[in-house]
Amino acid sequence: MTKKRLRFEDVFELPLTKHAEFYRIALEGLRRAEAFKRLHDRRQRKKNLTDADTEYLGRMNGLTELASMVAVVFSALALEAFINHYAGEKLSKSYFENHLDKLDLVSKWIVIPRLIHRRQIETGSHGINSLKWLARRRNQLVHYKTKVKTISELEERDWVNLEEARKSCDAVPALMRELKKLDKNVETDWLARDYIS
Repeated sequence: MTKKRLRFEDVFELPLTKHAEFYRIALEGLRRAEAFKRLHDRRQRKKNLTDADTEYLGRMNGLTELASMVAVVFSALALEAFINHYAGEKLSKSYFENHLDKLDLVSKWIVIPRLIHRRQIETGSHGINSLKWLARRRNQLVHYKTKVKTISELEERDWVNLEEARKSCDAVPALMRELKKLDKNVETDWLARDYIS
């Protein structure tokens, strides 16, 4: 029986993960939200607003919210993709899939480092608190429930705003700094390319 000849492209294995791409999408959402907010604020400074101005302001508010949603959801996706990748690199694939994969996002960030390093990220740390907020906000969006409110009942939290986009994007490096305290070798280059605090 002849041995199958290996091709060059079959010799090396590459881990495929999307955490860096997801974070770039989140940051692009943040940049777009900031740009739409600037356009909104510039127009709002006009002395006499016309109906067209009011329509424009509403459109910019809507676009700011859409871009902010992207930042929130993709920041959470980046953190989940990263911790799944990290667990896959440090633990056996079958152990991860059988025991850890179905954990919620916050639990993964607490349990997986503890299993690997015998220490965990402090549950009261800025990184974990940011993650808890981000996971709740992401879940509110991806499991959205219709609400019926009168105009007078509307609140700011009924929309996703620019500050939430910033907070979401800030949560990613905050959590990576916490993990870096446990694992000095954890790769964070994917943050430095795109993120300016």
